[in-house]
Amino acid sequence: INKAKTQDAFTRAKFKVSNSRDGFVELLERTKAQMVKTDSRGTIFAIEAGGRYWRSLAYFLEERGIPFRLISPFTLKRRREGEDINRRKNDYRDADMAAELLRTGKFTETRLPQGIYADLRAAYHTYYGLGRERSRATNLLSALLDSLFPEFYTVFKDISTKTALAVLAAYPSPHVIAEMSMEKFMDTMMTKYKGQYLIRKKVSAIYQAAHNSVGIHAGTGVICFEISLLVERIRLLTEHRRKVEDLIVTLVEWIPESKYLLSIPGLAHITIAGILGELGPLNHYRSG
Repeated sequence: INKAKTQDAFTRAKFKVSNSRDGFVELLERTKAQMVKTDSRGTIFAIEAGGRYWRSLAYFLEERGIPFRLISPFTLKRRREGEDINRRKNDYRDADMAAELLRTGKFTETRLPQGIYADLRAAYHTYYGLGRERSRATNLLSALLDSLFPEFYTVFKDISTKTALAVLAAYPSPHVIAEMSMEKFMDTMMTKYKGQYLIRKKVSAIYQAAHNSVGIHAGTGVICFEISLLVERIRLLTEHRRKVEDLIVTLVEWIPESKYLLSIPGLAHITIAGILGELGPLNHYRSG
């Protein structure tokens, strides 16, 4: 959604364009037409930096040297809440508010990352996106254990650890564990995960917890199946996140500023990736 607004706060036009090259070209043509009508000397675009569409338009404009400013979605939301008692989101009204925030100077100065800095920004967001997905999967797993095996938490405070996931992958139901002898359960676990580090004390403790479990019996077959899927997903997300972290370390090491930033206590590769991915080369900024 686009609105053409002059410095005197008068709305000249409002229209939709598609998120494509043709749509962006149409946007420029319509903007030029409004400039001619209003005898304007120039134009500047206000772009709400939220959702998944804004970045394509921002790079399109930057490549052509056309000025734009980013409007924070949080600033826009506060403006909407202040002006609309129902706080309803409306694309045309949001476009008008974004233009007004630009006119009054309430925008964000920013540089779009290029080259390795753009890769760093993308990798950083992928890393945290995978972390959020893993947290959601862990929360779903936790909800299932609340009914099937609530005592699991007395042994494992963090159910996403390697040993906890190993137990859940092999025997998610406490009732199945309780039917086994201690020796068979321990031998099975250690044989199944031979070569992998498992905390033997924890495996033994979960066997004792299974014998005193108040977990439900009804529908456990499906619940166990769901748990196995979630365990597999958490493991996969953990592995993917590790690979992205390795990529981030490689990218950061390639950047000249990294050796100085890494010398600062408390700054690690992930944090530096977030900083440089958003700011770009530090030599673009002046001190003082």
